[in-house]
Amino acid sequence: MNSYVGPILKRYLDSLTSKLQKAQYRGVLLIMQSNGGVISPDKAMERAAATLLSGPAGGPVAGVEYTYLQGYKDCLSVDMGGTSFDASLVKDRAPTVTTAGEINRLKLALPMLNVVTIGAGGGSIGWIDEGSFLRMGPQSAGAKPGPACYDLGGELPTCTDADLVLGYLDQDFFAGGRIPLNLEKGRRAIEKYIVKRRRWTSVKRPQACIMSSM
Repeated sequence: MNSYVGPILKRYLDSLTSKLQKAQYRGVLLIMQSNGGVISPDKAMERAAATLLSGPAGGPVAGVEYTYLQGYKDCLSVDMGGTSFDASLVKDRAPTVTTAGEINRLKLALPMLNVVTIGAGGGSIGWIDEGSFLRMGPQSAGAKPGPACYDLGGELPTCTDADLVLGYLDQDFFAGGRIPLNLEKGRRAIEKYIVKRRRWTSVKRPQACIMSSM
């Protein structure tokens, strides 16, 4: 994992540090690790595998600080992005840590925050399987074209479309009002790809037959 990710991370960090130097940045650049801590860019290049789950680790670390300001030491941290929904447990201001990780079925024995991930992000696409069950992801509509309700050309129903139709999102104040949502397009996507297809597969699915003798 270190050999696979290392060259990619090195190219990225070399480019980033070069741009920061040109911009005369005087601060300190630190890279987050999977365990919630930070290291220098040089160390990150050497231990690239230690940064593989640094994105999800940011949620619990931020959750610790925000909840402490409210007078809490324990919390459940949830982070919903475009492709996944990450949840973790914080006890006594300390996220739980594990050394038994797995990425794409490859074992990773490094300290990392114990974050549980499911494929239910805002852009995760809903679909009906052969058994007429509703499924979410792992396919994602991404940011462009994004969910159908973004009105940017996307046609497939996503978690965001469902949240909008259910009234969980304000169509006029999504992302602070920067992204107006089209309720009707979200509703039509769900009707076309979820409701109608579920009815169709339900009709095709063979019905159970129970016979009894007198």
